[in-house]
Amino acid sequence: MRATQRLLLTLAFLVLASDAVMKASTEGRIQPEYCTTMIIPSRVPCDPDACDNDCYKNLHGGGMCNSVGCLCAFCENIPPEKRSMPI
Repeated sequence: MRATQRLLLTLAFLVLASDAVMKASTEGRIQPEYCTTMIIPSRVPCDPDACDNDCYKNLHGGGMCNSVGCLCAFCENIPPEKRSMPI
C-alpha cells in the first residue's frame, strides 16, 4: 500500500510540475490567434527565395509561393484591439 501511495504522489507532482513548465515556456511566445497571412506582389513566376526575403523584410514573417503569388505569414506580439497605435 505504501508503494502505491508513493507512486500516486510522484505522479501528482509530475503533473503539477509539467503544467508549471508548460505555462512558463509559453509565456512570451506569440499566440497563434495573432497570426495572419497576406498576399504581396511578386515577380512572375514567383521566386521562392525572393518571396521569403520580401516577407521577412516587409512583415518580419515567412513567405511561400502559391498559385496566386507570394503568400506571407506573420504574427503580431500584441492583439490588434490592444495596440495603442496602428501599424
